[in-house]
Amino acid sequence: MHSILDLPKRPEKPRGHGMTVISDRGLGLRTLEDLLDTAGAYVDYAKLSVGTAYVTPRLKEKVLLYRRYGIECYFGGTLFEVFAVQGKFDDYCAFLSDHDVRVIEVSNGLLQISDEDRCRYVEQAVGDFVVFSEVGSKDTDNIKAPYEWVAMIRDTFAAGAEYVILEGRESGDAGIYRGNNEARLGLLIEVVHEIDGSKLIFEAPKPTQQAMLIREMGSNVNLGNVMANDVIHLEAQRLGLKYETLPAALQ
Repeated sequence: MHSILDLPKRPEKPRGHGMTVISDRGLGLRTLEDLLDTAGAYVDYAKLSVGTAYVTPRLKEKVLLYRRYGIECYFGGTLFEVFAVQGKFDDYCAFLSDHDVRVIEVSNGLLQISDEDRCRYVEQAVGDFVVFSEVGSKDTDNIKAPYEWVAMIRDTFAAGAEYVILEGRESGDAGIYRGNNEARLGLLIEVVHEIDGSKLIFEAPKPTQQAMLIREMGSNVNLGNVMANDVIHLEAQRLGLKYETLPAALQ
């Protein structure tokens, strides 16, 4: 990293905050290696989105390639939910272990698993995996009040989750966002007022959403659902090297 400019301080890997979680929607091994050679230093976790892990060839090789660059993989919450709804949670855990995956995402965005059951799955996974658990729904009509989000997040941490992911979808139009991709800023302000933001991962697939969260919460906000090709661009945003995130004194 260059040190000529006075820029926001970014923690080195392995990071506990200021994390970037990318969305891998089916990258091939050669494409992935090229990406990681360029941007691997800025990536902390990789989510193999939705159910893609189940149909990805050479999956174990992909997990090991990520790990070579200090990046842990996990599989999208949709895949967990399909297994869970079919009563195959133990099979899902075995599937992860067979591929040497150490992180599990537990979610209920498809609305077929209650929040109480989601927390029970978190409790069952603790000890065998690092647990990420997502709160919020992919259903744009299922809008909860800020106090309900806070309660869900607290319950999730109490169940043993390491990080809580705030739903935003890969389209950036649900959960913490409105249908027009604008953030529910009042919701976000209330959540970070009540909850330690360093343990939250805010899904932000669009660069405009990433810029907004950096402005509101600082360079070291944890961001998820980042498109793989946006990693370098995001790091520049974190460092104030884009107009939307320039320090106020320079604007």
